[in-house]
Amino acid sequence: MNNANETVPRSMTAADVFEGEGNTEMEKGNLIGSKKSIERLVHIREYHLTNAPYSLPIDVAHAHRKAANVLNLIIYQLNDANGALTAKYEIESENHITRATELS
Repeated sequence: MNNANETVPRSMTAADVFEGEGNTEMEKGNLIGSKKSIERLVHIREYHLTNAPYSLPIDVAHAHRKAANVLNLIIYQLNDANGALTAKYEIESENHITRATELS
């Protein structure tokens, strides 16, 4: 994209861009692309819990739930084809749910 806001990776605008990209990739069925964008969203929201412009805890929790959802969709698609990767993503998903619960 040729968006001037992309030069500020930790801005709230960038968080919105990454969330939109994650949603678009998920709709296309590109779950790995969605995972990458949502992970960036989580990172930005977490960063802005303590740095201006501040994120609301509920927004950070929402980002963690989205990350867990994408991971769960990937796990479902893997269908136990790769046990090690499935286990890794299950742990990551549980960690996102735990963090979302802490923030809610």
